[in-house]
Amino acid sequence: MFERKLMISGLRRQRQIIDELILSLEKTPCLDSPDFFHYERTSRQLIRNLNRLRKIKADYQTFLYTDFTNTSNTIDT
Repeated sequence: MFERKLMISGLRRQRQIIDELILSLEKTPCLDSPDFFHYERTSRQLIRNLNRLRKIKADYQTFLYTDFTNTSNTIDT
């Protein structure tokens, strides 16, 4: 449950960043250098954020698996 809420929250934040980028690009008649750098910076930020979200998810799954196996070993003994 926690993992699902975490992923949804993280993805919603990324969607918000994308929506803000789209709005700023729609207001720009043509891409000049500052607009291009803003696009590039935001794109890189999205990639970093999504990679971090994947890592958090993987770490959480590892934690759950480790916790489950430790609990199983405790119950068996």
